[in-house]
Order: sequence, then structure tokens, then C-alpha cells
Amino acid sequence: MKIWYSPYTLVAHSSLNSRFENRKKLGALLKVQFSKDLIGFADLHPHPELGDSQLSEHLDCIFRNEPSSLVNCCLHWALIDAHARKKGESLFKGLKLPRTHAIVTDLNRVNEYKIDELKQQGFDYLKIKMGRDIPVETMQLLQLTQKLQGLKLRLDFNEALDTRVFSDWWKLVKGGLEDHLDYIEDPYPYSPEGWTLSTAPLALDRSLNLENLKTFDGPVVVFKPAVSDTHWLNTIHHRVIFSTYMDHPLGEMSALFAAAQYYTDTGQQPEVCGLRTWHLFESNEFSESLDDKGSVLSVAGGTGLGFDEQLKSQNWKLLS
Repeated sequence: MKIWYSPYTLVAHSSLNSRFENRKKLGALLKVQFSKDLIGFADLHPHPELGDSQLSEHLDCIFRNEPSSLVNCCLHWALIDAHARKKGESLFKGLKLPRTHAIVTDLNRVNEYKIDELKQQGFDYLKIKMGRDIPVETMQLLQLTQKLQGLKLRLDFNEALDTRVFSDWWKLVKGGLEDHLDYIEDPYPYSPEGWTLSTAPLALDRSLNLENLKTFDGPVVVFKPAVSDTHWLNTIHHRVIFSTYMDHPLGEMSALFAAAQYYTDTGQQPEVCGLRTWHLFESNEFSESLDDKGSVLSVAGGTGLGFDEQLKSQNWKLLS
């Protein structure tokens, strides 16, 4: 097996959440040759702010032939991509795409004009990153409930709180917020005891693993194909909301394919997922080829996961 890489930098328009300060995000596209005529592509996009190793460490582990779990996920998607490219087919052929929610990374950016815009674009759900300034955000959030026009909220704290603070906060906002809420994602680090005691509709994301799935009794899991083994899906009996890893558009196509395939294979009604985040970053040749159709998702043209022409033009460097 040979692996090449092409480094890139994504520049966020603003801070992505309460844990991200640096707007520049480093990643690398991987080109993997599994055999003479079997070549696939994937996205390697670690988030050190969330506990991932630096990009350089992931690349070094490939060089040592000791792939990290994140790299193993990349190789998984590269192989799937490779088989489709060999056939000259798009992975999305015959699949029905789920819709996506809107996302804002700062509550200050949400007002009634933004709500009007989102409704006109066909959005039914709005995800908001929380946790920068809880007192101010709480006041803004309760005021916002009067202007939602039917939009349901998904709040993501990225484990910014602790059990006591969240419990007090939920008691304060429950009456005004509950009817407008779909779920609250990762209010504080997961523990079976701490989460079971909460009456809030909780969604598990960052601590999603096979062990925690045995004890998590909340309604929703947020599944990120970039970092989670798709075999886990066979053991999940919750609502499954697929999400990007706030990564490169190529990585987003992996998440979109995983979601479309899962809902098609299981026959479940597709959930509204979180599968468009490329617009949170300055544009590049990949994102410029994608259509922004509000809540309706579109795929990259080409074979496999797409982006045939863009991938050809990369400056590939041999890694192993």
C-alpha cells in the first residue's frame, strides 16, 4: 500500500465553538493506493482542541505503519471510495440524501432576520454552539424562542459545563425552552450516573463509544463517520443524527454517504442531520463546486466521493 498526502488549511469565518480559538484548521487529504488499479481518497482532519493528536503526529504514525484510530477511519473511507472509482461510479448513485439542519457557531449571530432567512431556505432545525458566556447566552436564547417561527433548536455545549451548573441552568430555562427544543448535545462530560439524573433531552457525541452505548439512555446519539466505526451502527437503538467533523468538503462527503447508506439500508425515516459545515470556512476549489440549497444537500460530482478534477490537481507528497 502506498499513501500520499496533500496538506491544507481551512480558515473559519469565526470561532467554531467555545473550545476553538484558532480560526486556522490544519488537515491533509490522503491518496491511498491499495493495489495497482485500486486508488481512493479520504480526509484527515484532527481537532487538537478536542483531544486529537496534531496533524504531524498522525502523518508520522502512517510513516511508521502504526496508524491512529483517526487514520484507520480515513483508510476505511479511502477503500470504499477506491472501489467506487474503480467501477467509475458515484457512491451516491441510487441513494436518497437526508436533509441538514442549519448551524451557527455564535448565538450573537442569530436574530429575527436570520430566522426569516433560514425559514425561507427550508430549514426546520437550528443547531447553536453554546458555552462561551452562559448568562448572556441564556438571556439571548429565551428571547429567541419568541421568534423561531417553528424552528426546533439543537444546542451543543461541547462539554463546557459541569453537572451542577447544567442542572441549575436547565431548571432556569426548562419552562421557556422545552417546547422549542429537539435536544441538548454534550452539556458536560458523559457519565452514566450524571446523565441519567438529568430530565433534559440529551444527545451523546464526544463520548460516543461501544462501552458508553451500553449505559446511555438518552434519546439521541450524534454519529461522526470521520471518527466512529460504522459497525457501531448495528448496536445503536437511539435516534441517529449523522454529523460532519467540521472538516474538509471531501470528509463531509464521507459523512453524507454514511448517513444516506444507513437510512437506506435500515429503511428508517431519515433524520435531519448536520451534514453541511463547509460554509463555516473560507471557500476553496472543493467547496466552490458544491451547491448551497438550504436544508437540501447536494453531492460532489465525479466518481466515488467525488471531486475528481480537484483531487487530480493536488500537490501529492509520498508518505509511505
